[in-house]
Amino acid sequence: MYANIFVVMGVSMEKISYEKFVKLVNSFDDFNEKLLFALYEKYGKEIINTYFDKMSSDLQENDFLIFAKKYSAYFDNIYDGSLKNESGVTDLINHTFYSLGTDNTSIMNQNEEIRVLYVQPGKYPEEIKIPNTLETFQKYVCGSIESIRLDRDAYIICNDEGKLLPLPPNRLYGPTDFFAGPFLICGDGGEDLISLTDSQITKYEKNITHP
Repeated sequence: MYANIFVVMGVSMEKISYEKFVKLVNSFDDFNEKLLFALYEKYGKEIINTYFDKMSSDLQENDFLIFAKKYSAYFDNIYDGSLKNESGVTDLINHTFYSLGTDNTSIMNQNEEIRVLYVQPGKYPEEIKIPNTLETFQKYVCGSIESIRLDRDAYIICNDEGKLLPLPPNRLYGPTDFFAGPFLICGDGGEDLISLTDSQITKYEKNITHP
């Protein structure tokens, strides 16, 4: 199927109605990065962002998790800065899985400690173990929390009002944005946040070493 798409597509962008684009996307059994960029070349970024924007906003938390896993190629590339809107700022709904800090804490298994990386402004990442509770996450990020997908297997848990408080700048997020205040990096266990693996610890420590 993907080979046929590339043969037909060529390099020029074509106009397509939103309804037809939805049918096209829904027809794919496997939405991978190769397919994403084929659609991107053929139809442009606007309709792609519109589709995922609308689909994301209409879903409840659990349904959105399933949706985002199926289309992880898109969400992962948003974090990498590959798909930006015209103003150069990624729409919040596109890179935020959901905000925590409400009564719904299904993502947390509160009966265990998990191994995470704690990243503070001006300091090197620190490997720590913390209780997997909402209160603990709020304590470490200094307030209400937001979860942002880091990659296919991990989340960043940060303060969702860090820039408004304001908290001190931390690491860069994409080419023009940044995290304000301390944040945590946790593993993705599907419905729960889980411990990072040894390889994840090594990778993320290397990627975000410099304060």
